[in-house]
Amino acid sequence: SIKEKTSDQVHYFFAKLNCRLYRKKHETTELISANRLFGDKSTLFNESFQ
Repeated sequence: SIKEKTSDQVHYFFAKLNCRLYRKKHETTELISANRLFGDKSTLFNESFQ
């Protein structure tokens, strides 16, 4: 039925959205930990490229 098809699409859409959000969140935490790790070096690096 059409109702089942739409609910499947909605589930798929949300699964994709959650996956993207999770990946983004994961990348952000990796970035933060990388910044903590390199600390001063990364700020110097950023300043020299601006």
